[in-house]
Amino acid sequence: MFVRSNGNKELIGRVLYAKKIHGKVTHSGFTIRARNQSNEVLSEYCAIFCSSSLVKQQFMTKGGGSSISNLNQKLLSEIEIPLPPLKEQKEIIDILTTWAKAINLKETLIEQKKDQKKGLMQKLLVGEIRMPGFYEEWDNKLIGDLIIESKEVAHEADLNKKITVKLNLKGIEKRSFSAIEKEGATTQYLRKAGQFIYGKQNLHKGALGLIPEELDGFQTSTDIPAFDFRDEVNPLWFYYYFARENYYTDLEKISTGTGSKRIQPKNLYKLPIKVPSLAEQEAISRLLSTFDKEINLLKKESKEYQKQRKALMQTLLTGKIRVKV
Repeated sequence: MFVRSNGNKELIGRVLYAKKIHGKVTHSGFTIRARNQSNEVLSEYCAIFCSSSLVKQQFMTKGGGSSISNLNQKLLSEIEIPLPPLKEQKEIIDILTTWAKAINLKETLIEQKKDQKKGLMQKLLVGEIRMPGFYEEWDNKLIGDLIIESKEVAHEADLNKKITVKLNLKGIEKRSFSAIEKEGATTQYLRKAGQFIYGKQNLHKGALGLIPEELDGFQTSTDIPAFDFRDEVNPLWFYYYFARENYYTDLEKISTGTGSKRIQPKNLYKLPIKVPSLAEQEAISRLLSTFDKEINLLKKESKEYQKQRKALMQTLLTGKIRVKV
């Protein structure tokens, strides 16, 4: 089954292959259902080939060199598939399926690690579970006792040094600017590495983070405030405290204003927080950052597997490398 069109050009031509279908199956007008009617090609081999970039290249060529906006029967019927003998097709299927299983295993491990980390965060950061060797009571404070807004004006506004905070804890990045923006039109504030930063309109959607070293000295407007930490606060611990999904999504209730509501620092400051000692904050941060490192390593390995499988597909499906049967 092929995706015909659903408003997303990246999905056009995507293949869904089912070995067995039980009962009646319906499909929408956004898809094209295809059946193998040849004894010279295995259905799974055909599905693997059609899911490769080799077919997308053919779509581009037949579409006049531009991306297609809608897949049709004519384009599908013109796809050229280099066909090795059936036994070789089976070997190629086995090889690429093995790689696909390895990738799926990595993705499963990533999700398991994320779940483990999420569960720990929910309990460690509120004191339900304590780090070994720590027993003293946590202090009852307000967010405003831990951070203070940085209001250092950038005297030379620079459109090439503006940053934004991505949603869903995806981090902070350099922001591109439009042709109509003008330097100096809005007051810009200097941002420094290590500061806590968030988007006023989207904090409840996970638009928060710590400014990395490579973005030290960049700028934002007051819509993306940044904060310095007071003494006895570990920045990473504070980030993890806010990075709990059930916590930051609940912050929408303190947003104010008409139209596009915003979460103002003065309202954030009033929120209560239980604060462990600096030593316990650091111990919690070390434990959670270990999970982050493991997750990032698994993601890196998964991307490498995907890269290698893609390279194998290019060579095996075109006959550049033959499989011994």
